[in-house]
Amino acid sequence: MSTEPRHQPPRRRRLRPLVGGIALVPVLGLVAMLPSCGSPDFATEADVLTVLEQPRSDEELHAMGDLGRRLFLKNNCQQCHVVEGIPTGAPRLANLYTTQAILRDGTKIDRDRAYVVRSILRSQDQIVVGYPQQMSSYRHLPAEDVAALVVYLERYSPFAEPENGGEPDSPVAELPIPQE
Repeated sequence: MSTEPRHQPPRRRRLRPLVGGIALVPVLGLVAMLPSCGSPDFATEADVLTVLEQPRSDEELHAMGDLGRRLFLKNNCQQCHVVEGIPTGAPRLANLYTTQAILRDGTKIDRDRAYVVRSILRSQDQIVVGYPQQMSSYRHLPAEDVAALVVYLERYSPFAEPENGGEPDSPVAELPIPQE
């Protein structure tokens, strides 16, 4: 018999679990990467209103409204918000700026630009009587995208008073909301 020691494979070092099998090293590595991911901050009402207050040419407003239309469709807003007819789970968009909203707590609130921005960013804060609390918050969108949605809705609503001055246009012809 040989007296030489048997060769044993090198022992693998096991990562010590932190909680429930999660290893400390990979978790720390992911946490260290987070600041460099470039994740955007949540949009605030003030951010969006600042974007909306910037002066723009008619061409820029039209491009912004077109982006808002694409975002409206991409986020499936048309699934609940109708233009005309019987609402399907969310307030109608026709004549949006000409009526007051009556909230569940009985408060009457003007449907102005700030109301629309708050409704997009924090929909649970302003639930209109007769509608379920089902709309998601869209505060993950950049302020520019929320502003584009607002411009689209302003250009769509036939009686909207333009915030930048000028004449209300006929957005129904320009930027229709497809009913898919």
